Amino acid sequence: MRDDEHLCRNRKLFTYVTLQPTVEFTALRHFQLGYPMIGSMVSCIATYLTMFIQFHDLQNKKLTCTVTG
Repeated sequence: MRDDEHLCRNRKLFTYVTLQPTVEFTALRHFQLGYPMIGSMVSCIATYLTMFIQFHDLQNKKLTCTVTG
């Protein structure tokens, strides 16, 4: 937004945009928690949940096969 040519010509608007504080989330100031990091965390959790559900179903099937078979 700061690279917009119209914005650069309008001094009041440019000053307003450049002085506005940006919000950033950090993990104890070690790294920023942006959208890419949050997306990676969600996909990792989804992968582990999928694996957990599949192994849990597989274990239940083994138990029913040994009991009935």
